[in-house]
Amino acid sequence: MPDDIAALVELLKEGSSEDAKEQAAEALANLAAGNKELSAQILDCAGSLRALVALLNEGSDSSKMWSARALANLSELSKARSLRIADAGALLPLVNLLRDGSEDAKVQASRALSSCLVCCKKELMQQVISAGALQPLVMLLKDRTEAAKMPALHLLAGLAVKNKVWKDQIVKAGAVAPLIAMLKEGSEGSKMWAARALAIFCAGDKKLLKQVANEGGSTMLRKAAVECLDVDTKVLLARYVLLAFVSKRQYVHQG
Repeated sequence: MPDDIAALVELLKEGSSEDAKEQAAEALANLAAGNKELSAQILDCAGSLRALVALLNEGSDSSKMWSARALANLSELSKARSLRIADAGALLPLVNLLRDGSEDAKVQASRALSSCLVCCKKELMQQVISAGALQPLVMLLKDRTEAAKMPALHLLAGLAVKNKVWKDQIVKAGAVAPLIAMLKEGSEGSKMWAARALAIFCAGDKKLLKQVANEGGSTMLRKAAVECLDVDTKVLLARYVLLAFVSKRQYVHQG
């Protein structure tokens, strides 16, 4: 298998046809999917990351999508692999793909960024935000498919909890309305993640608390707080319920 991986990596490099590069990226993406051992072998193969990042920058639309998918699969559930991908210079090309790529490419770029940014230093996170990642991530929250929504939701919630300025930028980009829609219509998993994100966004923001209440989100968030099994999320939602209660009393008192 290592020899097969090396042969695929060679096909990614300059001199191969565009079709060969695309097929090699697709094969590597499929090999890496859910397989830690093969993912490690791919990353250890000389020139693999450099070639995948180059394909993000210079390949056809389809090649870019498969390269992003390969990077997403390689980074999945591994801090060490995610850091290697970030250090190889993949983040900004992924943001470019997130902004300007095909619909499938945007989803794969979101998956890769979601895995990689969790492990990165804040300086790299800021670079990704400054490069324009937030608006296309919010747009993915409006997609009809769970596969498109969830990586974007994970990434936005992760950024919001780390930095108030980022949180405010995410809210300004329009994240609240699609999250409330997810509370109403999403799967159980997406409802809990949407509830978690809204609780993070509302922390310390009375105006946003009132907006969420006015748009029908408070009842669903209280319900999620009761039903949630994840302890960390339950604490966030309980904090939201308390803040909403206090704010409501203040609004009544002020009125």
